[in-house]
Amino acid sequence: MLTDRYDLPLSTASAAARDAYVEGCDLALTFYPGAVRAYDHAIAADPGFALAHAGKAQVLMREGNVAAARAALTAAMDAATGLSEREASHIAFFDLLFAGRTDAAIAALYTHLMAWPRDALVGAPPRMRLLRLLAPS
Repeated sequence: MLTDRYDLPLSTASAAARDAYVEGCDLALTFYPGAVRAYDHAIAADPGFALAHAGKAQVLMREGNVAAARAALTAAMDAATGLSEREASHIAFFDLLFAGRTDAAIAALYTHLMAWPRDALVGAPPRMRLLRLLAPS
């Protein structure tokens, strides 16, 4: 099974999709341009690669392109058959976050990171700070 940069298994059998996904993650995590393009390459190589759709959704939402982000997340959920528990949890977290369900997203974040602490896209520090700011006191 193919893995990402953090040795987490991925639900794609395409090395090209994996490589493009890893590039997209690297760019997304460092806020360099080109992440959406890299995720698009991953999706072109494997249209059913749900995490590539989810990664694209995350970047589009961060850029303020809400309609496109929701469409990409919908594509991720549509492709979410036969995923590992980690990948399903990863996508479910972003679904909660995009839906504005902050308390549930925070709970899902902590549960996810307890199980998979190396899942960098879910645990990115800027996102954690944002969730803490949004959390009711």
